[in-house]
Amino acid sequence: PTSATLPRNTFTLQYCFFLPDNNSDVVGHGLLAAYGVTDWLELGAYGNYIDLNAGANDELTGAGPFARVRLIEPDGSIGAYSRFSSDDALPEKVGAFAAAYTRIPLDEAGFVKSLGFHYGVRNVWLDGAEDTFNGFLGAELQFPYRFYIVGEVSTKDSDTQAEVPYSFGVQWRAA
Repeated sequence: PTSATLPRNTFTLQYCFFLPDNNSDVVGHGLLAAYGVTDWLELGAYGNYIDLNAGANDELTGAGPFARVRLIEPDGSIGAYSRFSSDDALPEKVGAFAAAYTRIPLDEAGFVKSLGFHYGVRNVWLDGAEDTFNGFLGAELQFPYRFYIVGEVSTKDSDTQAEVPYSFGVQWRAA
């Protein structure tokens, strides 16, 4: 997701498909729903569903709340999130971040309306594991009807990750 807070009274629903460690035997899905309470406060929830072995009945799920507060105009924010899970293989976590967002209008009447960039740092505390601190950089491309293609790459934590983490997905934002 972008690092910008949603405008007041707007809603977003986001979906992300991911392959942890670039392994197609493990397929993950992420879902995020959020609401702009004010122009500077966004509240929501997110969840993960991970199928550990295609065709087998090995699945992990976790979900939790998040909040994002814009501190600096136009879009400098801080936020926090947590994930709760009943399975030890998907550790519970708490995260905090500081981020910024920049939107570049391209052609508001055209097919590709804008390009946005978000960047920042985050710390994640995993239940029973080392905490991780990393930087991230992401982009979003806006199309008609409020559809977006989004992606992000993060710095690799050598203690917990074998590969450089990245994600991409499709997003739709209600009016």
